[in-house]
Amino acid sequence: MAIADFDRRPSYAERRRSQRREYWFLFCISYPLLLVGVIVSRLLGAGRAAGERRSVFAEARVVAASCIPFVFR
Repeated sequence: MAIADFDRRPSYAERRRSQRREYWFLFCISYPLLLVGVIVSRLLGAGRAAGERRSVFAEARVVAASCIPFVFR
């Protein structure tokens, strides 16, 4: 007869893998929304100076990568 251990806590590697999946999921959800926001802000003229501009894709990626870690705190 096998004993099932249901009270086992996840290991460090399992927690990290779970957090990476959750981060990637949140990134995939937020990136398109932030991309639209960056495009709208560019069209309205709000944004960085002309010499400091990145592509809209890079800027949306940076914004998503900078705000998602606050979810995990």
